[in-house]
Amino acid sequence: MVKPYYNFNTMNGYTNVAIIVILSFLLPVISAKLFKCLIPAVAIEIIAGLIIGKSGFGLIEEDRIVSFLSMFGLVYLMFLSGLEIDIKAMGSIRRKNFIYSPLVLAILTFFLTLLVAYPLSIVFINLFSCARSPFYLALILSTSSVAIVYPLLKSRPDIKKVYKQTILICAIVADFSTLFLVTLFALFKEGKAGIVSFVVIFLLFVIAILASKIITSFSKHRWTMEIFSILKYRPTVQIGVRAALALLFIFLFLAELFGIEAILGAFLAGAVVSELSKKEADIMRMKLDAFGYGFFIPLFFIYQGATLTVCPTSLDKDILLIISILFGGFLIKLIATSPLLIRFSFKETLSAGLLLSSRLCLIIAVSIIGLNLGIIDESMHSAIIIFAILSCIFSPSLFNILQKKKFVPHLARIIIAGGGIVGNDVAKRFKKMQKEVIVIEKDRKRCKELDEATVGKVYCGDAKDETLMKKISPQSDDVLLLLTNDDQVNLDIALMLREKYNVHKIFARDNNPKNRNKFEEKNITPLIYTEQLLRSIEKAVSYPSVLESLANEENIIQEKRL
Repeated sequence: MVKPYYNFNTMNGYTNVAIIVILSFLLPVISAKLFKCLIPAVAIEIIAGLIIGKSGFGLIEEDRIVSFLSMFGLVYLMFLSGLEIDIKAMGSIRRKNFIYSPLVLAILTFFLTLLVAYPLSIVFINLFSCARSPFYLALILSTSSVAIVYPLLKSRPDIKKVYKQTILICAIVADFSTLFLVTLFALFKEGKAGIVSFVVIFLLFVIAILASKIITSFSKHRWTMEIFSILKYRPTVQIGVRAALALLFIFLFLAELFGIEAILGAFLAGAVVSELSKKEADIMRMKLDAFGYGFFIPLFFIYQGATLTVCPTSLDKDILLIISILFGGFLIKLIATSPLLIRFSFKETLSAGLLLSSRLCLIIAVSIIGLNLGIIDESMHSAIIIFAILSCIFSPSLFNILQKKKFVPHLARIIIAGGGIVGNDVAKRFKKMQKEVIVIEKDRKRCKELDEATVGKVYCGDAKDETLMKKISPQSDDVLLLLTNDDQVNLDIALMLREKYNVHKIFARDNNPKNRNKFEEKNITPLIYTEQLLRSIEKAVSYPSVLESLANEENIIQEKRL
């Protein structure tokens, strides 16, 4: 007899998922309306979960379907955190100015974090009897949040690059080291102590490094490039996303095989994917972010809030625990960031300590592991979740108060070097978008034509001329578009303006695909002219209706953040 496909016992799980998904859609809208998106979405999602869950109206019940989706959301979140790892940005450690290296300062900060967190953890255990291991509690309090630190620093072009890089590396080292030590602790806890534990974790790291090297070299083979060039632009295939997810599940399988925490395997899988070329990784990240932040990640945070119990019997004791964890968590990071005084001012060091006090993804993941292993109790887990919510609200706000944004007396301008056919068309487009446009062109006859076309303010001269650039006075928030037909000229202008005027939003026309690496090595975004033309031709043949829609003037996107 054939069994029915639908199992009506799972309908409760679908109801829970439906409530969470609808809520995950409504929450950003409510946040944008009421809070102007100032409060992180994650904090709002956990609070919403508290309201509809066990501590609130009890609309969400624990079941296997939602529990599995929620845990996969955690795994996928750690995978995306691994994508933020940039090994090259860590910088090499040189003998000269050894102590000033961002990586050395980050390592010193993490070790000092553990040294401060350990005795404080002993105090918490003696006062509240909330955990069995002071070392594991110290690991929980030593975490940071790349998910909070990275976007905030990215949104602050007015801050010194070396300062931003140091804070980011401190967050990465804290997260990565904590993951490593938590995995090692879990292996010891499960009786897999000794040299075997180190060998197992070391083996996973070796696999990650080898996988990165193999994928990088394999992708450069001619026949591989031919196959992927056929597949990667087919919307029904999405070969890049399939490859990333396959790699994720391979590492999850290896983690399960070796008895290692799944979040470490997911984190390493993300780090391997991040080692792809910058252009490919950026496109991949957008798709993977949509996959995660559109469903799995909000489901995880809402469900975590829904399953928390924040109305315990000993209410006074637990409120005191929450306050203690809140102040202790901030105090640990403020003391631990003192090595940054070697290179930065007291105000900058204090600001860095406040920002690194933000905890979010990893502290929740480590807390869940500790709860499952019986190392911490329910009251400590609830206190840590509430601390995570409050820290990701207050830490970025306090950082921005101390590191006030420099006042910019004008709106960001679009500076175009090269007023040829391409430059003229681009200038007209941005002029229609009500942007302030400046065009620099050497040819006097062409300058006159541009002036008559009223594409913007036209400067006749060489963009490499420092006297001319002093008149234009580029600002750090201006957008520079280098559209000359000479790649070397574009590169020279970009390097000059970055060094002398601190301009970071630089896009250069790449006339020869062979020069693409030169631009990427200097962190200049190449506008690949020939490749984009070929893609347009391909789409015109394959999807003519889409091309017609994009070509329609009425469908022009009105704003593009560069």
